[in-house]
Amino acid sequence: MATIPVSASPVSTFTATVDLTVERPRIKKISISGFRAFPPYRPKSFEVDLGNDGKNLLLYGENGSGKTSLFRALRDLCDTSDKQRTYAKHQNVFMQAEDDAIMVELTSGTPSEYRWEIGEPHPKENGGEPFQTFARSCVFLDYRDLLEISFVHRTGNPNLFKLLVGAILADLPFPDRKLSEIYHKLLESKPERLTKRSVTWAVYHSEKFSETLRNQLPEVITEGNRLLAKLQKGTRFSLDPAAMSFSKEFRNFTGENIALSVTYNGTVVAEPQHFLNEARLTAIAISIYLAGARIIRVGRPGIIILDDVLIGLDLSNRIPLLNLLREEFGDWQILLLTHDHTWYELAKEYTEYAGGWTCKEMYLVDSHEGEAPIPEIKDGLSPLDRATAHLVANDLTAAAVYLRAAFEARLRNVCDENGIEIPFKKQIKEVKANDLWNGILARQAKRRELQTNQPIKNHPDFISSALVQKVEMMRSTILNRLSHTDSPNFAKSEVQTARDIIEELQSHPFPKRNP
Repeated sequence: MATIPVSASPVSTFTATVDLTVERPRIKKISISGFRAFPPYRPKSFEVDLGNDGKNLLLYGENGSGKTSLFRALRDLCDTSDKQRTYAKHQNVFMQAEDDAIMVELTSGTPSEYRWEIGEPHPKENGGEPFQTFARSCVFLDYRDLLEISFVHRTGNPNLFKLLVGAILADLPFPDRKLSEIYHKLLESKPERLTKRSVTWAVYHSEKFSETLRNQLPEVITEGNRLLAKLQKGTRFSLDPAAMSFSKEFRNFTGENIALSVTYNGTVVAEPQHFLNEARLTAIAISIYLAGARIIRVGRPGIIILDDVLIGLDLSNRIPLLNLLREEFGDWQILLLTHDHTWYELAKEYTEYAGGWTCKEMYLVDSHEGEAPIPEIKDGLSPLDRATAHLVANDLTAAAVYLRAAFEARLRNVCDENGIEIPFKKQIKEVKANDLWNGILARQAKRRELQTNQPIKNHPDFISSALVQKVEMMRSTILNRLSHTDSPNFAKSEVQTARDIIEELQSHPFPKRNP
């Protein structure tokens, strides 16, 4: 067992006791039937298979494909609020069945799955503490949540009280209870009659709640700004809680306000929702959510489900978020859903060599005549896989085009991961393949110099001479012909050889040691 102190301020510290040897369950499989966009499936339910080790998921789904219904199915299944949940209220409006259900299968733990089905109580009613623990490990964030941070606020600094207390920090642990429970105690202390005892009790709870916020919000601010610096340099935020108090005049509590203030390049920004661009507002919102997740789940990695949260970020601001998730949440399971196909293809390249990810695509397909289309899911194909498929079909030009895409993607990843010097471009995607390849060759040349000057240190080759010769041959034949305007003619053996070379390049273990 390990004791991890989490200091929120100089006057308040809580201690989370965590068993670091316990394997944290991840989602292994998701099955859905008869929920929102998903009709009953036969012979089996709609399934998302994440493997026995619970891989991260990158999912593309065009608008209307059922992607958000998948997000809501998981969020509703993991609901731990006092709100009553009835499966029938969420069933597909066109088709229903007696065995409609949502199920998640886990990689470890007991029970091994949680299920919510038609006619049966929600797992929060009969799943006990194991379900509560699993459900609280899941953090849900979609673009609507991001709007609550900034865009729904008309004038003045945004008030995040309901969002922070009711959602983001609701499960923040204290020695005896959670923040949401302290808040509910406050509301319960509202007197029906203004007796001296009842008013004193209400004042006591309002002061206790105010002290709790003052003591704990600094931790959120510190952690949030640390994460924000990785997304938007020069931008910082603060959360300023008003003092809660009981008003005898209005017979109610006042001060339910946590103002969001922002500093940009050292200047305090008035009404940040009107001053900052969408990318910075989105980055602030994501940082606050992720900071809350880290603090609440201290020492206990969980599961993050993100639905179209990148909608306010341009492509140049999306890679930093992937970097942040990899660096800060590498031991969490990430489910990243998007309707942006260009971003999906870029992220797929980025995650292809990181390991631990699976890529899926959702589409609506026609069912029986007169019935609504149904969502289906398939594995996302890499450019090399697409090239292979076209090669089998004897569409050699299409296969060559995808081979070039696979080649360029591999070069970009190698240069990015190894800090190889290349001509500056705002986005690495804009750097030409020739410059990327020359950067890799220059790194190999430095390795050769080190091998000569420092033989005792045993500097390994960055790339073997044999593989360099194969790539140069491929570039001078297949790829060179694609660069000309005339329709290229290929022999199938040439394209097959190029495919094998790129496969070898993808599996080549480029040494991480700097020259």
